[in-house]
Amino acid sequence: MIEKEVLEELKRSLSEWGIGLTGHSNTFEHERFRIKMRDAVLDAMDEKLDRIDDFEDLMEKEFPNTLEQAYEYILYNGDIANVPLFLCHDSFIETGGFAPFHRCCDRQYSRPQEVAEYKKRVVGYNRKPQFQKVKLAQLDPLNRFRFEQVSEAELSFHRWFVESDDSRLGVFMEAAISCYAIHNERCFACKRPKSLRWKGGSSDAWQDLVCTKCQAIYEVKTKATMEHIDRALYFNRISGGSFRAACRLENSRPSDQKRYLVLLPRNATTNKSGQLVHPVQVGEISTILPAACDSSFNVNTPGIAIRSIVSLKKQSVSLSDGKFKTTRHWFDLPKSVVARPLKEIAREVFLKRFSEDDLERLESKYILDVTIAGSEKKEEADTIIDGHDEVFANTIIELPQVDDWEDHSEDE
Repeated sequence: MIEKEVLEELKRSLSEWGIGLTGHSNTFEHERFRIKMRDAVLDAMDEKLDRIDDFEDLMEKEFPNTLEQAYEYILYNGDIANVPLFLCHDSFIETGGFAPFHRCCDRQYSRPQEVAEYKKRVVGYNRKPQFQKVKLAQLDPLNRFRFEQVSEAELSFHRWFVESDDSRLGVFMEAAISCYAIHNERCFACKRPKSLRWKGGSSDAWQDLVCTKCQAIYEVKTKATMEHIDRALYFNRISGGSFRAACRLENSRPSDQKRYLVLLPRNATTNKSGQLVHPVQVGEISTILPAACDSSFNVNTPGIAIRSIVSLKKQSVSLSDGKFKTTRHWFDLPKSVVARPLKEIAREVFLKRFSEDDLERLESKYILDVTIAGSEKKEEADTIIDGHDEVFANTIIELPQVDDWEDHSEDE
């Protein structure tokens, strides 16, 4: 990574949150925060892993071969970073939350084949429509968020039962692609069969799937539809996980180790054979740049959370339009159905990892009953799923209409 490019992208990301933009009365605090985050990014760029994993211990590990068991396995084995844990409360969550400004670029450089110039030609920042009528002082990220320190049990409860359905479906799709790829697909890099293994979890960020033969690593990302994926690829900017974890891995991995980003839609689509599938695309990661997120503004942590923006390498030229492509089709993930609601599966896992007292306490706190039972709840569930994609019909979850979920696991 080139330091100049990293710091330029960080500055633009902070501007999308309002840091450094004119009009704020909190200019001094903004500048102090900008310097603090710049230093955190520079420190992260030098970090390395304590040890390099050769994946030998994964070769004999069995991964479930049914989707329901795979989802349960990932929930149970997905570790949480050993750092203070916080929930972020945002007063603007109903408007979509997240950064209130978007960057405006010179239109003559907005074509995908000139993406390098596009990134350089930022000419200003405009408010997103949902924030147009909000006072600037209310959008100040240094005052906008409230952070609540919680236990591992409460953080898991919040993720599994309280957060939006698209977050839950993201984990479900990671289970689905892992289950299918491990038992049916060859490594994209070396083409060897039965070599893929799951290695997800906070301590293994950027390595959801790995190849035990050639050491290739795969980070899985889902988006609501193929249209959302195409838009991200158009500008070659895909939201990623922890920037600090990415730097540790980049500074420690062998130079010949392949690292891929895997993209698939949560909504199924019809392939050329008329089958409903989730098309799986894969691209080799080129650069990972830093980005601010809501957790970056948590002053209660010893470090600063830094998210990332991923760009992919150009792989081939399309014969139809002559433009470079950054991904290739890997395989079609068949549309799958689980027999039970995802929340019911998650409830069983929660009781295994934690306790019934934790469950009752958190249900009371959030005024939420996570027990899925009884004819009344079944009728309600049938109403919820009516008219939606059957792939999640038996999960009793409504598919999201927007795609504003990304990986929000705790930064280390």
